[in-house]
Amino acid sequence: MGPNRRAVSASEPAPGTPAARAKSAAKAHARAKAAAAAAKGGDVANTSASASASVDPRTLLDQARAAMDAMDPPAARRLARQALAAAPEGSPSHGAVLECLGLIEMEAAAAHMSAVDAAPADNDDDDGDDAELAGLEPAARAEARAERYLRAAVAAADGAGTAASLNPAVYLYLGQMLEGEEALMFYQRGVDRLVTELEVQKGSDEAAALRRRISSALCSMTEIYMTDLCDLPEAEQRCEALVHRALEVDPAGPEPLQTLASVRLS
Repeated sequence: MGPNRRAVSASEPAPGTPAARAKSAAKAHARAKAAAAAAKGGDVANTSASASASVDPRTLLDQARAAMDAMDPPAARRLARQALAAAPEGSPSHGAVLECLGLIEMEAAAAHMSAVDAAPADNDDDDGDDAELAGLEPAARAEARAERYLRAAVAAADGAGTAASLNPAVYLYLGQMLEGEEALMFYQRGVDRLVTELEVQKGSDEAAALRRRISSALCSMTEIYMTDLCDLPEAEQRCEALVHRALEVDPAGPEPLQTLASVRLS
């Protein structure tokens, strides 16, 4: 897994973003309490069989999302893992749970990285089959899980022919975490999804936010050509093309201008 680049604004407006969770926390509180209670008592390995037999994975997934809305990542993780055990592989719910788990782990990684002078509340020591991650710092461990789940979500969507419905954040987070040509590929897929959404949302209140996200991803792609792929013959040309596209998409945004300045100075 590559070094952390500048984080992109990748998450959907709801659920998952800090602003959306704060706005919906009160509404989600009662649901989250029930979700947390359902998640308590024993590890996931011992409860997954009964969950598979008696609980609709979509119900568990809804409870996991409610727990995230209420800013309770540990409960969200436990519920999403139970949903994964209950969802038949290859089913739409299986792919949706993989996506949710990846976004949960990205939120957990961000919480760990932002914690100062105190251990974050998210206790993720119930790794189960993640023994190979035990030596990593908590943020790195959460990112490693996120990469695994998000890659699996992409593979599931590609296999089922449902990539067009995948959250663009999945691609953008993978682009952020990875390096070189692979990172570019995921960023491009995320940009393509956002451009499609922008076509639908033109003239709406969401259009400006979508433009900002597209521009941010294009700036991230520019940075890859300035770092990982700087030795390619076409690197300078690609930097110019990408940053100018970012400026066209979001001419008033500060990020494309800052990236342009970096290109000029490099």
